[in-house]
Amino acid sequence: MFCNGVLDGRFVGEIGIAVAVERLLRAGYYVALPIVDDGYDLIAFDDRRSYWRIQVKATGTNGQNRNRIRIGRGKCKTKRYCSKHIDAFICVNARTGVVMCVPTTSVNGRGWLCWSEARKFADFDVLRRIKTKRC
Repeated sequence: MFCNGVLDGRFVGEIGIAVAVERLLRAGYYVALPIVDDGYDLIAFDDRRSYWRIQVKATGTNGQNRNRIRIGRGKCKTKRYCSKHIDAFICVNARTGVVMCVPTTSVNGRGWLCWSEARKFADFDVLRRIKTKRC
């Protein structure tokens, strides 16, 4: 869990998914965890049978990149997510408890999101404003 006062990366990821599920449930969504890794971590559903693919990004650092979170894809983090792969990011700071829900269209190919934008993306109803898929 901790190594020299730093949270283990895998543990931070699990915290991020747990926090994301909790926030989605509080916002009135149903949540599914995909069995197969298909490029997203969660699927959120609502009563209208709409669904959204969500990628969870979590950090537990207070170090050099504490003001932003990397949203790249893959080991080298240079690949970018697009709306073909996911519908939104849920970013979680495991140390401070800050959570934001960011539509993929708001990212526009950036590799980082700043925590200063968290207030703008605090509302989880942003998912309902994204063009939805129907079951």
